[in-house]
Amino acid sequence: IKKILNKKKKKNILEIGAGNNNFSKEKIKKLEKEKIKINKYIILEISEKLKQKQKSKIKKKTNKKTNIIWTNKIPKKYYGIIIMNELLDAIPPYTFFINNNKIYEKKIIIINNKITWILTNNNKKILNKINNLNITHYSKYNNEINFLIEKFLQKLIKNIKNGYIIICDYGYKKKEYYHPQRKNGTIICYNKHRIEKNLFEEYGNKDITSHVNFSRINKISKKNKCKIIKYISLAKYIYLCIKNNNKIKN
Repeated sequence: IKKILNKKKKKNILEIGAGNNNFSKEKIKKLEKEKIKINKYIILEISEKLKQKQKSKIKKKTNKKTNIIWTNKIPKKYYGIIIMNELLDAIPPYTFFINNNKIYEKKIIIINNKITWILTNNNKKILNKINNLNITHYSKYNNEINFLIEKFLQKLIKNIKNGYIIICDYGYKKKEYYHPQRKNGTIICYNKHRIEKNLFEEYGNKDITSHVNFSRINKISKKNKCKIIKYISLAKYIYLCIKNNNKIKN
């Protein structure tokens, strides 16, 4: 981020979906400590409740030198860095089930006051897109495909005049994402820091996420004339950080 900011005349950072604010709080503190001046640190947050919590936390933890503003929509003709930390995995996907070369879309319904899955094959448009994944030979296979991520990224890219997007999230490349052994998909719940697989129990009290297909992100980016600079795993990123720090010390 520091390297990118040094290249840009307009030093802006836009963080989308700051959540509990831990990332932005630490990033702002680091920028202030290193005396890196930025024009604006913009936080895009649509939840009014979260917005108030974020404002309170940042006021307590930073020295108020940075120009921090909140917005509820993507700025037009934006210049600068865009950060999305664990955002894309919160965008709801379409779920599907494959068996005996037949594809079904999975939907949620309520039967006798109980929430459960139902299999349908009415939406031919979605079923055709799932068919294009070339995994119909799998048996008793559940997984997801996310069309809303594409719409979101297209809108975001359209509003960037000049800048960089940094995505930090859980996910795989296509080959790993749709591996035949991943037959239960990637949807998972977190409740009080514990993993739970049943999303119908205590709904509303837990975070529901699904992993990101990074091959699809790459495809969407190229389609919208964006250049992928680097794709890296967290393990490799941490290793390179430690290696570079050791070089600096030596």
